[in-house]
Amino acid sequence: MNALINWLNKHVVPIAAKIGSIRWLIALRDAFIAMMPLMLAGSVANVINSLVRDLPNQFGWTSFVNSMQWLIGINAMVWTGSTAILGLLFSFTFGYQLCVQYKVEPITGGLVTLGTFIMGLPQNFVLVLKNTLSQGDTKTLTDAGAVITGKNVTSWGYFNFSKYFGAG
Repeated sequence: MNALINWLNKHVVPIAAKIGSIRWLIALRDAFIAMMPLMLAGSVANVINSLVRDLPNQFGWTSFVNSMQWLIGINAMVWTGSTAILGLLFSFTFGYQLCVQYKVEPITGGLVTLGTFIMGLPQNFVLVLKNTLSQGDTKTLTDAGAVITGKNVTSWGYFNFSKYFGAG
């Protein structure tokens, strides 16, 4: 057993120490550690909603689910403020922690990273229509900046919150 420990100390520990001293890996670790309370809060809210909304609905206990709407609403707000925006939070926190490692202004680095993340998101909206739009609907969409070509309505400036801002 001592031979294994000595071999690990001689060969593996120096490599692990070098990897552990890379600044951006330290910033990555610290960013995830800083976000841990929000991830836990969102996860607990998600589990509670599964127990008071999803599971009872599978058994047809709609009266129980209706009586728990107050708790379901609170958990939805907690989830929205934590898990649903983890991408945004991580982008700021990683930039912040990276600036801490390089000993420069961390708030500025976090804001620049957050802005860069948002600039990198696709901002196009494409809606494929099944039916043609009425003249009033067409005017409303075109006044808002949408372009209607055939059965497609496209617009710029739309962020897909559920796809890019959350934990995915």
